[in-house]
Amino acid sequence: MNKEEYTKHYYDPFSQLDQRWQKIIATGYLTVSQSAELSGFSRQHIYNLISSGTLKSETKNNKLVISCKVFVRWFTSLSITHDSPLGYASYSLKGLINLTGMERCWVLKFADRYPIPSFYSGVFRRFHKQKAEEAWSHEWFRYAKWITADEAVQKMGISIFDFYSMVAMHCIAVKHSDGKTLYLKRDIEKEIKWRKNHGKSINQI
Repeated sequence: MNKEEYTKHYYDPFSQLDQRWQKIIATGYLTVSQSAELSGFSRQHIYNLISSGTLKSETKNNKLVISCKVFVRWFTSLSITHDSPLGYASYSLKGLINLTGMERCWVLKFADRYPIPSFYSGVFRRFHKQKAEEAWSHEWFRYAKWITADEAVQKMGISIFDFYSMVAMHCIAVKHSDGKTLYLKRDIEKEIKWRKNHGKSINQI
């Protein structure tokens, strides 16, 4: 693959910046403050990235600076970005996969189905964070495996009394994760279906 074939799919994240930023970019380097402003992260976060080796820095004129090329490689590959001069807060494709827990093909169809605004930065497509989260809020329950008691009551049309009666009779698998008690949605659906088919209420069982 020659250079032309590769670069035609590259989208310069700096191309839409105003004149002030274009002058800064032309120097080839960004200070920590400029990197923070341009990325939407705090200065402390940038310093932490430098300390951890995630962002390679240099010293020029007694100032800590980051090469624009290094900055672009880091920023364009982030799973999640904030609102910044480079664009609205966004998810990368990998970030959307992490958000939904679904496979790449499903996520791309999901993004087209709603549709979720997107743009390219570097070689990566990025998706509007807020719109993606709003879209997922409409679909997540369909694919959820484990849910909370409140989610079961709100989404599945059962009373809190009926729900905990099912739990007490060990009809529903339970697990604890990140300080939450979760219940296997498949078991709840199965129990609700059984009760409807047999005309049973909690008090009859």
